[in-house]
Amino acid sequence: MSKEHEKSIQTAQEENRKNGKRGNVAVAKKPHFRSKGIKTHPRRKGYKNIDVTSGGPARFKGLSPMLLGPTSSTPQAQNMENLWQFSKVFKGEIDQDGQPTEAFFDRRNKGFADTVAHRRVKSNELYLFHYWRGRKLNYTEAREEIYVKNYSELVRESQVYKELLALLDEGMNLQIIGYDGRDYDATLNQDGKQLNKWLRDLSRPFGHELVLAGLLAETKGFK
Repeated sequence: MSKEHEKSIQTAQEENRKNGKRGNVAVAKKPHFRSKGIKTHPRRKGYKNIDVTSGGPARFKGLSPMLLGPTSSTPQAQNMENLWQFSKVFKGEIDQDGQPTEAFFDRRNKGFADTVAHRRVKSNELYLFHYWRGRKLNYTEAREEIYVKNYSELVRESQVYKELLALLDEGMNLQIIGYDGRDYDATLNQDGKQLNKWLRDLSRPFGHELVLAGLLAETKGFK
């Protein structure tokens, strides 16, 4: 971090505290190490970057679904990523009534028990639905009922999340960065309309960066 950027963070924090304001929350996309082009982290004047990727700084990487867990679900998953990925049912894993077969449950249980997170499970197979608590969920429903709810529950209990809340209460502006992040000002969108619109847009990922920002900014529907 340059001294100039560090100074802008300090100045913004002092201004917020002077005005009795809580810090603001924003999101940006972190370039993937395999991507072409610019690899530098995005900067927003007056905002401290919080890298929430599993390969990020030790202090914050525990907020990644690849590492966050175990879950409180039944059956329990060792990390949030595997809860999401291994709840997917693919072609060839349903019976004549459209219900998941024993093969699915065997694969799911092994995935849930694995401490190593897996991002792309059976990526060449046709996805049918998510299976959750005896129900078949489409992708949008699964995002809300599995991903958002379980990530929110887990992350609220983490010590680093509480530390981020403390920084915001001290007036510091935070920018959440990750591979599925996108340009977003959470503080200006606390009514929840933008996040809920993106939640239902299946053309783009809806990553934990957005969920975390929604929680930190006390966005309606994400509190």
